[in-house]
Amino acid sequence: MKKADFIRIKEKMTIYTCNSLEYTDYEDIAGYEIRKETDSVILIEGFHREAGCRHYHWAANEPGELLSAVGKADNCLMEFIPKKWVEAFEQEGFTVRDHWMDYFKESLADVPVIKAEEINEFDLLNECESVEASEVTISCKGQSRGFTGQTVEWVREWLDNSSNEEPVHKVILVEREDEKVTGIVCTGIYGCDSRKGPIAWIKEVAVRPEYQNRGIARRLIVKALCYCKFYGATRAFLAADECNVHAIHLYESIGFCPGPEEGQIDMMRE
Repeated sequence: MKKADFIRIKEKMTIYTCNSLEYTDYEDIAGYEIRKETDSVILIEGFHREAGCRHYHWAANEPGELLSAVGKADNCLMEFIPKKWVEAFEQEGFTVRDHWMDYFKESLADVPVIKAEEINEFDLLNECESVEASEVTISCKGQSRGFTGQTVEWVREWLDNSSNEEPVHKVILVEREDEKVTGIVCTGIYGCDSRKGPIAWIKEVAVRPEYQNRGIARRLIVKALCYCKFYGATRAFLAADECNVHAIHLYESIGFCPGPEEGQIDMMRE
């Protein structure tokens, strides 16, 4: 798909009732192909690296037209399915892969203030450790619905701060033990022009199973909040699957509260 096609499609999103493209950048789907485009449905097909399956982005006015465009394709993932459409998708063999709920910490006032020299003491992942960081995430595969871990390419892309696009100050903070990385948290800052102030994004938290229940995840999240506060963040955001009750309990104990929206429902057909 050419960038001009992507821009044209994004500009016409207002004519569709629902879509999965609102938070999608061209770089996310540059290698995808437009399978169908009408005034009632758009279907864009590509490959999801982490899930290892066919991946559709879409826009539609009602579920029947969208499902008709997908046809009988199997081993496919579709994201941002409206809750009111779930039953129609289930009737066509799709199952809920995950239901991501937004959690917000509206103030970082209780997060410790760190000095500039203390930033150098933060244990940051180096690009040469991308393979090990990927292994940490993959070791947690299946601990949360729909979580398959992250590829080495994904880790390297997260560490790439060469562009001026948000999020900014992207880093991966780590904890180490026995001369290896035992846990990681991916974090960065977006919403720098927001009236409420920049927001710290806790993108990924993963701890090797044999090192879990030692407080590593909590320390990593708090460290990420400290790091982002140093660079101007005033609040924080993360997402968690509604079934991941242990993680949600941890997040709430740190001060995160569920947002008002219905969240992101992703569905698969195998």
